[in-house]
Amino acid sequence: MTLSVDEYYQMHPSTTPDMEFNTFAEAHASLTDLARLVLIADIPSSDSITGASNWNMDVYNTERANCVILVRRWKTNFEDLLCCHPDAAPPLSINMLRMMHATTSIIIAAGEFGPDTRWDEHYDGFVEIVDLAESIVAELCQSGCQSYFSVEQGYIDGAFLVATRCRDPVIRRRAIEVLRRVPRQEGIWQSAGAAAVAQRWMEVEEEGPKAPECASDVRTRVSSARTSANVDASSVRLQLYMSTRESAHPVVREEYVQWQKK
Repeated sequence: MTLSVDEYYQMHPSTTPDMEFNTFAEAHASLTDLARLVLIADIPSSDSITGASNWNMDVYNTERANCVILVRRWKTNFEDLLCCHPDAAPPLSINMLRMMHATTSIIIAAGEFGPDTRWDEHYDGFVEIVDLAESIVAELCQSGCQSYFSVEQGYIDGAFLVATRCRDPVIRRRAIEVLRRVPRQEGIWQSAGAAAVAQRWMEVEEEGPKAPECASDVRTRVSSARTSANVDASSVRLQLYMSTRESAHPVVREEYVQWQKK
């Protein structure tokens, strides 16, 4: 589907998410709407929009700043809710929602424009996501089930964000291990496939005679990626758009990634 800028405006939500919630279910609905608002705010960078050269960056920056405020406000209200009602939901559900918030916070704070090193500023947020993901997976493993499915967002997309956008070698490997540990599907996200793609993404970025010791050592970075998955064959065609410090022009690299079904 190709959208004009006018059509994009028509898609934009006319109201902001309700930040006044009194139950866990209301908090969940509020954050879901907020995450959707954040994703729509980032649409201008998509290839699906024509007339991008006419895009008003002032509008984008205003929308982004508004989302940042709403994300922070949601966090404050959610912690107030838990303070008044500590048993509002099981710990697993609470951690899932906290992880969704942490992921949404980084996405809107980093934005869609600027050097790829902008992600390095969110180290603390990446650590928070991995800590929450490890806690969630540990609790899932205690249930004794061999596979899991959820129609809702859980920990996979957040762990994948860390595995691909955090260039700290220790933290991103923790994220990949989280994805590998439990065979799980959340909506369209499959943990095994996400782990395989993230592993290859990391390997490509870390190619060189010396393994990176910190994020600043990663000189070649994937700025964006496109995937074409064959779920039945447990494989994906991966196109990596790479930027380097030595070149102003991105390099496209194509990879084929496979993983084992569990």
